[in-house]
Amino acid sequence: LFWGAMTGRPLLGLMLALLVETRHWTALRWDFGEREFSRAWQLTTVAVLLATVLIWLDGNRYTALPNMLTWLPPLLVPMQFVQGYGLREAMPTSVFSFLARRRHERNLRLGLPEEITEFNFGNIYFVCVLIASTLGNNAYSWTFLPGMVILCGWMLVHRNQTRPWLLLPVLALAGAMALLGEKAIERAE
Repeated sequence: LFWGAMTGRPLLGLMLALLVETRHWTALRWDFGEREFSRAWQLTTVAVLLATVLIWLDGNRYTALPNMLTWLPPLLVPMQFVQGYGLREAMPTSVFSFLARRRHERNLRLGLPEEITEFNFGNIYFVCVLIASTLGNNAYSWTFLPGMVILCGWMLVHRNQTRPWLLLPVLALAGAMALLGEKAIERAE
């Protein structure tokens, strides 16, 4: 929703928010394996490349990269979908490399031991949404800074559930410093 408001795409932001957050309200899950993770990554890569080419051809080369980065949340949805609606809490890093996938398959076939590194794509998706929001047309509005502080605080409180009240002064300090920095930049201009 925040991304949609900051980039001027509120309807798309609402649809993405519903798709991503509905997983918390439903028990609907699929047993996605490495093959499905790889297919989602391939679909995401093709979508990002296609969007990059279209944006490059359509616009100014100096604004093409920021414009493309504002489209990251919808482009990364296939990865977030298989992570969020899958039974696994994390996906293997071999999903992102053709060579690593082949090595993993060879080691399985030969019975060789292999250490599998996994991570949760939801964290990457959250950061990409924040970055895309900072590049939106409405990122200069007064709602941007409080929205960023609230979203970052929400994530930090969710991660540190033992003593979340300790984060409140730190978030207030970070918000105040950001506000002072913003005012200093406005004066310098």
